[in-house]
Amino acid sequence: MIRAAWNKRFDRWLTRRIPPANHVTLNQKSIFIVPSRVGYGFLLVAFLVFLAAINYQNSLSYGVSFFMVGLFLVTMLHTWKNLAGLTLSGHGAESVHAGQDAGFAVTVQAAQGRSQHGIQLGWLEQLTTAEPGQESDDVTVWHPTRQRGWLRPDRLRVSTEFPLGLFHAWSWVDLQLETLVYPTPDKSDVDVESLALTGQGEGAVRPDGNEDFAGLRETVPTDPLAHVSWKSFSRTGELLTKQFHDYADERFWLDYRSVSGYEAEEKLSRLCGLVLHYADQQAQFGLWLPDRVIEPAQGEAHAQDCLTALALHGNDDANR
Repeated sequence: MIRAAWNKRFDRWLTRRIPPANHVTLNQKSIFIVPSRVGYGFLLVAFLVFLAAINYQNSLSYGVSFFMVGLFLVTMLHTWKNLAGLTLSGHGAESVHAGQDAGFAVTVQAAQGRSQHGIQLGWLEQLTTAEPGQESDDVTVWHPTRQRGWLRPDRLRVSTEFPLGLFHAWSWVDLQLETLVYPTPDKSDVDVESLALTGQGEGAVRPDGNEDFAGLRETVPTDPLAHVSWKSFSRTGELLTKQFHDYADERFWLDYRSVSGYEAEEKLSRLCGLVLHYADQQAQFGLWLPDRVIEPAQGEAHAQDCLTALALHGNDDANR
């Protein structure tokens, strides 16, 4: 509980010091720097050399120890300058399904007139290295997804140990990155969970139906007597059979209520699999959810609309 309170207080302080923005330029207020493990070891060696110089009154040892300390201080300046003036711009990410990694596009722009290298970006799970040099570098930073809905990652860590690894400089930036995470698709038993939509003739014609009269044809022995046109027989003396057509509506409803025996998240995963299936088949389908109904249609935009509805079902920001 104490740790949570401390983290909350630290987040407020960090927000005041480095406000959230889509474009962030690092400066002295937003860069933190400490010696790395290698740096502490380097200092220890310099101190031991200095002790040896005192003990043996060796001028060369004095020179080596002073050189090491001077190099240590110069490296601190260069490591800090490797982040100072760096501009980062966030560009969002494409939507993914829960369980996949979301790739956020970030542009790393070097400070004008300065060459900057070995910039690491990412979260604790995965790090990406950018090499903007004297220009810019477009990189993709990856973040795991665990549940559907809007993914708004924590602050992005930007760090470097260039040039010698003696210091670790870093910053935490909030580029206001976000992406929509769809449910994990479950494509098992695809045909079981779909309901055919009974429409009025907007689909394909189904011959040998029993609804709309479509003409007469020659009678075959298997035709039922009720379909024989006796009126035509009395005029022409030829046995003809009435022919009817039905219109097969090839659209489907994907109904939340029809997926029984599952928890809510399992239902959404099953419906997500159905959306992907019928989208691949170029079929017309609609989606019924307790909080939204999407009329039957087809195409990539319609599939994205259905996936978005599934991702935001039951969320407070579903109408954003």
